[in-house]
Parts: sequence; structure tokens; C-alpha cells
Amino acid sequence: MTAPRFPRLRRYTIYTLITLVLLVLLLAATISTFLATEFGSRFVAQTAIAQVNNLDDISLDVGNIRGNLLQGLQLDQVQFAMPGVDASVDNVAASWNPYSLFAGRFLIAELNISGLNLDVPASEDTPDPETANADPLAGFSFAPLPIAIAIDQFTLTDAVFNVGGSVNELQLLRSGISLAGQDVDLTNLDVNYAPVNVTGEISAQLVDGIPLELALQWQYDEALPMELGTASGELQISGDLRALEISHALASPFAIQSEGQLRNPLQVDILEIAFTHRAENLTLPIEPEPLQISDLELATNGSLEALALNLSGDVSSDTYPAANILFAGDVVGSALQVDNLRVRTATGELSTSAQVDWQNLLSVTGDFNVRETDIAAYLQEDL
Repeated sequence: MTAPRFPRLRRYTIYTLITLVLLVLLLAATISTFLATEFGSRFVAQTAIAQVNNLDDISLDVGNIRGNLLQGLQLDQVQFAMPGVDASVDNVAASWNPYSLFAGRFLIAELNISGLNLDVPASEDTPDPETANADPLAGFSFAPLPIAIAIDQFTLTDAVFNVGGSVNELQLLRSGISLAGQDVDLTNLDVNYAPVNVTGEISAQLVDGIPLELALQWQYDEALPMELGTASGELQISGDLRALEISHALASPFAIQSEGQLRNPLQVDILEIAFTHRAENLTLPIEPEPLQISDLELATNGSLEALALNLSGDVSSDTYPAANILFAGDVVGSALQVDNLRVRTATGELSTSAQVDWQNLLSVTGDFNVRETDIAAYLQEDL
């Protein structure tokens, strides 16, 4: 009687599977060993750079590559160019944990960029009037990545941005960054753009309109004139890049609360502004004596080309009588149209309307009316 062949077939199948698993593990170990060496990592990085340079109108050059792909790399003297953009970086250093991929995300412990120089020349193209006011976000879409990406600490130092001839220097930008699906979060944000320092949190969604939320604290470190010290405040923004709700609290040198909206903030020609600024009590340290301002309110509505201003408040000092001020006017181009300025005290009133133009030389035209029953109240005692 012949023995069944199935146990032998099962045994061959098991041996084959074990052999395949061992081959896969051996291949993975070989690749890992290759990538763990500086030579192997440099070979892979140079191959990737060559592929980038094969793209039309794109140039990428790296002076030196150190490290390995299993722990981190350092790139020195990086040069990048494409139409309309030239960039160079002194050093890029990154460290990561490739095994974090097994948890469904790629974790970068540190990404440090130092000595960035970005040059974006001014465009010589004449804007098309038909598309000048087109929605820049129309058709925006972002396909979620298959895995989440997290950078525990991103640091950018000593960056210079030359955009259209306008040069700006950024001393420090540090933040944690995460991208999961279409959600982007910046945590522990720290920006040093001398003399301004900014800290806070930012979150956004990469969907139509790009909804976002910002909570930032800022400080201006240079001394203000009139011995006012430094300035600081808190800014909160919500909404999306078509309509933003903005709340700002100036903490020093004065306490001023601002609330308002910006419509079409990315389209200057059709930008709409609506803000109200309020302050309960202000002290202006002017000579010869401080000026007290209370219940101040300023409303601004319109656009950058035509902005309506409405102001009200009470003004007083130790020497002169208290006064209530009302102002209504418009800033149109390089001119201020004063529709009505009224200063009212307990004994009189001044009212005026005027046109102030500063396009060429400063010119003021207008008329005023004064009614006062106690003129002696405005004369110094020694006169």
C-alpha cells in the first residue's frame, strides 16, 4: 500500500514558504545595510538628484552629502533653480525614524535649514485685465497623502527673501509640523523677524478656500517714540482665504481691541475691509501735558482705494476743558475728504469740512465754524 503524497506536498510547500520568507528578509537586510552606509545613501541621493535634473527647466545641485537614509542626511551647498525662482541653502540637516512607517506615518525628528537665499524676480508680464480679479483659489485641490507626515521640530535660520526687489531677512522660524490627510498643523511656532517676535499655533485644511485658524502672540522689541516702550498684542484669525474673521488685542503701549473682516484678502483690487477699533482709556504723553482719551471708537469700511473713516471719543487734559470729538471722512487715493469734524465742549463747538491732498505737495482746503462762550478757558494763566 502506497503512503499518501499529501504530507510530502505539505512539507515541500512549507519549505518553499520558509525559503521565500528568508529571501525577503535577506533582501530587506541587504537593502537596509546598503542604505545604512554613507556610500549607499549617497548613491541613492545622487540618483534622485539626477532624476530631478532630467525634468524640463529645473536644476538641482548638492555640493556634499553626508549621513545615511536610515537615520538622517546632511546636504551642503544646495542650489535649486526653476523658471522665476532661484534658491540656495548653506546646509540642510534631517534625522528620521524609517520604522515609524509601520505605524502609518513618517516621523522626522528634526529638519534644520540654514542660510536660505530665495530670489524671485519681479514679473515682466502685463496683467490680463480679464483675469486680474480671478479667484486665485479656483480649482485648488490637494490629494491626501497615503501616510501622515510629522516633523517634531522644523528650524529655518538666517533666511533672505528677495521677492521682486524687496529684500527681507528672517532670523529664525521654528515649529512642529504635521500633515495628516488634508489637515496641516503648526505647533509651538516661534518666529524672529527682527525686531518682531511671533509665537503661537496655526491650523489649516487643504480643501477649497483653505479654512484656517491662527492664534498668535507678537512683540515689537524696538523702543517706540515718545517713550512709549515696546509694543505687543494677540491676534486671532478664522475663516478661509476668501473671507477672514480677525480679532486683535493690542496690549501695549495702549489697550485697543480690534474686530473685523477681510473679504477677498488675496485679491487687492476687490479687497473689502470692515473693522472697528475700540479703546476705553488712552494716555498720550505729548508736550506740554499728557492728553487723556476715553471711549474711543474708529470704524473703517471700504477698500484700499476708498476707505471710509468714522471716529468718536472724548478728549481731556489738566489744563483745557474736556471735549467730545466726532469725525467722518474718506481716504480716496492720495486725498482725505473730511466730511465733518466736530469738536464739542461744554461751552462751545468747532465744526469743519476739508480736503487734504498729498499727491504732490501737501494742500489743505476747507472751511470751519467756531462758537465759544468762554474763550478765557483756553488761555494760559500767565498770559
